[in-house]
Amino acid sequence: NSGVTCFDTSVTLVAKTLSGDPLAGQDSVTPINCEEEIDIDIDPFNAANVIRPNDSYNVTVAILGMRTADGDAVDVTPGTGTADDIDAATLRFGPAETGNTATPVIFDIDGDSHDDMLVSFNAFDAGIACADTDLEVTGEKVSGIPIEAVDLIQTDDCETGGCHP
Repeated sequence: NSGVTCFDTSVTLVAKTLSGDPLAGQDSVTPINCEEEIDIDIDPFNAANVIRPNDSYNVTVAILGMRTADGDAVDVTPGTGTADDIDAATLRFGPAETGNTATPVIFDIDGDSHDDMLVSFNAFDAGIACADTDLEVTGEKVSGIPIEAVDLIQTDDCETGGCHP
């Protein structure tokens, strides 16, 4: 294991030659295949996060600028605590990975003094099934670092008809 993390910008190699002389070198790196976990709130205007999988309507999702999961406060943008460095065009929602359907709105929705991003996704196009209990949002930061987030949901209107997929 190299010990390189998604946030490293350089690495140092320390070794010895066959004759035992010390050898060291350093170079810049761009880690790949990294995902940064962020926090989201699906339907931030409804604490129950109820989704109607059989209906074609837009679900609002808040990309939170400050991550507080596991008790650790981690800024989406280190040092700024704002979600405006998320590339909204790359965001995907649900099992079918449907794209964002609205112009992102940036403001502090959760009252923590850190800007958040509101985006929308079509519930039917997301491929949500009646048995689903959580939904994932994936995408990238403007810097290209992949992001992922999960929030709990409840499904509604599933008893009255066939639910997809």
